[in-house]
Order: sequence, then structure tokens, then C-alpha cells
Amino acid sequence: SKWQQFSLALPYSRSEIVSAKYIMTLVLCGCSALVSGIFYTVATSLKRDFDFHNLAFIVLLGLGTGLLIPSISTPIDLRFGTANGKILSLIWGGLLGGSGGLLMNWFGSDGVVKTSSSGITAYLPFIAAGVILLLYTFSWKLSVKIYEKREF
Repeated sequence: SKWQQFSLALPYSRSEIVSAKYIMTLVLCGCSALVSGIFYTVATSLKRDFDFHNLAFIVLLGLGTGLLIPSISTPIDLRFGTANGKILSLIWGGLLGGSGGLLMNWFGSDGVVKTSSSGITAYLPFIAAGVILLLYTFSWKLSVKIYEKREF
């Protein structure tokens, strides 16, 4: 659709164009995680089985997985173009999905889905979310640099 060439004619800098993609992704992932948290809260409150740690785990897991994929695929798309970027993103996505299945096999589904509310595992969702947010920020900066140097 030649969006890249068209976007350069708009009254926005290349940095603003890339930043808009990242901000929109962040907002949509945040809304999705919030909706998941609301559904979890309502469902568990009706059963009187609400657990704040599980709520945090679900919300942070949703936010983290929602931001992980664009953290890797967006710089690839901007560097190699959308068509080639999709192929590379499918490859790394398959590797990521395969590694998730491998983790489930090693730890069992209960060990991956349920975490303890005591010890280091209580902080695991927060640590993982922090690492993914750092990766997302690095990806954002990298994508801006790639897009500013790209020739169309």
C-alpha cells in the first residue's frame, strides 16, 4: 500500500510516526490487560475465590506477552520492510512459541500457570513485566533510529 512513502508526506517526523505505533500498542495492550483483570475479578468474586496475586499475574502476563511480540517484530519490520519482516517475525514467533511449549513440558502446566504468593515467585510477574518494559523501551529507541536512517 506504500504506506511508508505516504507517511513521509505527512506533517510528522519519522520519530513521531514510530512513536505513535509504540504508544498505540502500549495503550491497546494496557486496555486488554485491564479488561482481563476486570473479568478475573468479577469471575472470582462471584465464586469468592479472589486472589490479588493471581490478578497481578494475569494482568502482568497479558501486558507482558502483548508487548513482547511487537518489541521484536516492529524493529524487524522497519528494518527489512513489511513483507520480509513478516517472514522473520513468523520464524522468531515460532521459536518463541516452541520455547513456551518446552517450558510447559519442563515445569508442567501447574508450575507455569500458578505461582506461589510467597518467596521469589511472588515477585516473578513484576520482574518479568519490568524486563519486558525495558525491552519495549529499547525496541522503541532502536526502531526510531532504524526508521530515521531508512531510505524509501
